[in-house]
Formats: sequence, C-alpha cells, structure tokens
Amino acid sequence: MQSYQAILKELPEQWRRPLLDLAEAIQNNAGQALTPTHREFIELKATMAAYQLQTDTRLARLEEVVIELAEAQKQTEQRVSELVQAQKQTDLRVDTLTERLDTLTQRVDTLTQRVDTLTQRVEELTEVQTQTLLSMQQLEKIVGELTIRVDKLNIRQDAVIGDMLELRYQRHAPGYFGNLLRRIRVLSITDVEDRLEEHLSKGEFDDALLTDLLISGRVRDFADNPEVVLVLEVSFVIDQQDVERANRRAALFRKAGFAAIPVVAGEQITTGAEEAAAAYGVLQVQNGHRAYWPQALQQAFPSSPASPT
Repeated sequence: MQSYQAILKELPEQWRRPLLDLAEAIQNNAGQALTPTHREFIELKATMAAYQLQTDTRLARLEEVVIELAEAQKQTEQRVSELVQAQKQTDLRVDTLTERLDTLTQRVDTLTQRVDTLTQRVEELTEVQTQTLLSMQQLEKIVGELTIRVDKLNIRQDAVIGDMLELRYQRHAPGYFGNLLRRIRVLSITDVEDRLEEHLSKGEFDDALLTDLLISGRVRDFADNPEVVLVLEVSFVIDQQDVERANRRAALFRKAGFAAIPVVAGEQITTGAEEAAAAYGVLQVQNGHRAYWPQALQQAFPSSPASPT
C-alpha cells in the first residue's frame, strides 16, 4: 500500500496542501494513533477519487477546448492567408494608384504651368483691353464732340436750306400757286400785325409772328374770287410738327378775320406729316406738286360763298 505522502504527491497542488495539513493535524493529535484509521483512509480515498473525477472531467473539457482552439487557429491562419493575399492585391492596386497619381501629378503640374502662362496672357490682354477702353472712351468723346458739331452744322444747314426755300417760294409764288390764286402778292408780317394784335392774345400774337411766309390772292375755283391768305410753314423735310404749326397759325389768322389757309411746303415729307395734312385739311406743296387743296379751302370757307367754277 502506498503511503499517504506518495498519494499526496500524485494530487494537484491545489488539493495537496489541504490534505497535508490534515495529515499533520492527525499526527499531532495526542489522543489518536500515529497512523490514520481504515475508515478515515477510505474517506480520504473517496475524496481523492472525487477530486480525480473532477480533474478528469476538466481535462476532457480542456482537451475539447484545445481542439476547438486548434480549429479556430486553423481558420484564423486561413483568414490570415486570405488577408495576406488581399493585402498583396491591395499593395498592387496601391502601386497602380501611386503610379497613376504620379502621372496625374505630372499632368497637374503641366496644367498649372499652362494656367500660369494663360494667366499671364490674360493679364497682358487685360492691360491691352484697358488701354483699348481708354482709347475708345477718348474716341467716344471725340465722336460725341463731332456729333454735336455735326448736329449744329445740320441745324445750320437746315436753317440755311429753309431760308433758301422760303426765298424760293417768296420769289416764285406765282409759279407755285398761280393756278390756284389770282393776283398773288407776298405779304410782310408788318402788313397784318395791327389786325393780329387787335384780335389775339399776347402768346397767340407772338406765335403768329413766327409764320414763315404769307401769300395773299384770290381763289380761282370760286366765281366771286374771294381773297385768301396762305399761311406757309417751309422746311426741307416736312414733318408732323410743321403741319401742326401751319394749321395752328392759320387758325390764329382766321381768328383775326383773315380767310386763312394752312400750307406746308418743302422737298420731302414724312409719312406722319402726310397723314396729318390729310386729316387737318392742310395744303401740301412738295417739289411743286400740290395735295389736299379742296380740304384746305374748307378751312377758310366752311360754307362756301360761291360754287367752284
């Protein structure tokens, strides 16, 4: 039979210490024999057997855990292998991306250089544009001054042409109006100013004095040949304002007691002026051609004193 010391050596450390203390306590007990009784030995052996069973169970469980860990290790190694392969592919892609990035960087550097060059050219063009704008502003100023001078010259030219046309109609009144009137005579404003001043307001009198030309004569179209006064507005280009002025001033002369007929005369006429002449009943004389004479007569003679011949 093994001694209890040999049995204790076979036990795990965690059990060995308590049993050793128990044996020492038994030996130190003066009322007991130096060796354990058979009953106590059986109990001790049963306890040891229970501990051994627990140990075997734990060892079996430990073996299962080791097997599971080995399987897990195997799977881990497989995963690590897959990760290594994936890392190689990633490294390859990174190398490719790095190469492409280097190429892109080179292209960006090239583009940057081109942009810098373009920026410099734009700055140069901006400077040129600025100088061009300054030149254009100066040119616009000069053109503006020339336009003003040309406008003044045109005004002067129109005035000169208007004066020449007035002189022409004044000198050749019988030629322009001889087939409409008899005993034609060019009137001066001084011939009629007293009568005008007597019947008109100050503003109306001042307006009437600005009439371009006055021509008197007797109407050939009526049997008794009544006397009329032609109130002329003369312009190189007859516009609507000329028609309105002639119509307005002829009305002032009629207010003063004259049988006044409005007349516009010139070389050219606008569409608006021609329409206004037809609407108002203003005699239109253009390059010797006459229009709207019957309508103009109606202004001087709303109820005709005699029938036309």
